[in-house]
Amino acid sequence: NHQGPQFEMLRLLGSRARLCQPLNRACKRAISQAPLIATTIAPKGQHRGTVFFMHGLGDTSEGFAEMFEQQGRNLEGIKFILPNAPFQSVTINAGMRMPAWYDIVGHRNRADEPLKGIEQAKESVMRLVQEEIAESGLGLDRVVLGGFSQGAALAGHLTVHLKEPPLGLLMLSGYMPFIRSVQVPWTKDEAPHVLVYHGDADPVVLPEWGRESAEKLQQHWGSDKVQLKWVEGMPHCVEEDEIANVLAWLAARFSS
Repeated sequence: NHQGPQFEMLRLLGSRARLCQPLNRACKRAISQAPLIATTIAPKGQHRGTVFFMHGLGDTSEGFAEMFEQQGRNLEGIKFILPNAPFQSVTINAGMRMPAWYDIVGHRNRADEPLKGIEQAKESVMRLVQEEIAESGLGLDRVVLGGFSQGAALAGHLTVHLKEPPLGLLMLSGYMPFIRSVQVPWTKDEAPHVLVYHGDADPVVLPEWGRESAEKLQQHWGSDKVQLKWVEGMPHCVEEDEIANVLAWLAARFSS
């Protein structure tokens, strides 16, 4: 059944990250265009690696920062950097200004989206990554890129445009941008570990978009490197068990 623009607007306005309940995180402040403002959670103990995690459309870093701060206490030596997207008009939401990594027009298949602004977002986050590498002395092989929804798409887009592979890629309820034309670099041995998490009842980022993205990466990097986790009955949100599994996956990545 075709859904009109109003439905698209309402469902995307409700796509903020939540523990299958609204976090009710208001966008209380303007976020500067450049450089990006980021929330940082300092490592506990000696710094061993860094996770960059990008929020979804219309959200801020606050909810995930609280989540990682409270539930990631056992990840010794891991630093979290959570950038905030700049405010911009979003076509699918009637041109409303909100935190967004790039514009979404509202095509039925996200593969058809022009994603205006995604290259600028990629470069902005890349600058943060480069600054972190310069300051910490750690390489990309100690960096995991991740995100939820639109933030997951940005993480995937950035990953395949890096000159060398990061340690990992984490995509929660997201998709790979430009799935038909994206050039996936690196051999299976060189490729990062990838965890794709998606609910089979997601009405915002459709399950087939997540599956197609995972399968594209598996074709190049293998199913040993790229894991696809389906959550039965989960809509566009983050569940408690999912966060626990994500933290376990991160612990395994940084223990190598």
